[in-house]
Amino acid sequence: FGEPPEYKEPDVLEESADADVVTPPASLARYGCLGCHAVDSPRAGAGPSLYDIGSRQTPEEIYASIKEPDAIMAEGFEYATGIMSGTLNANGFYDNVSDEEFDELVSYLVGLKGE
Repeated sequence: FGEPPEYKEPDVLEESADADVVTPPASLARYGCLGCHAVDSPRAGAGPSLYDIGSRQTPEEIYASIKEPDAIMAEGFEYATGIMSGTLNANGFYDNVSDEEFDELVSYLVGLKGE
């Protein structure tokens, strides 16, 4: 996956009444991320909430957390070591995600500030 992407403002939904609502990338659903991680609330699931990940981690940390999810585990989720990497390997993320999709995913997550 090369170098971490430069942060780009995600596209805002034009038809939304709330101009701050951002379209989540399709890869979140396609690769099962939303089964373990919430992006719309601080509620933790099988994995930590990503609701405010952009205010807690740098773009480089987010990039590394996806590329090597077991390298540093979120506090309270040490028991889940191996689950994210196993899931992403099993569902083909590492084999099939394009550089563009990966960059879009990281940019989206960087923009999640919990607001």
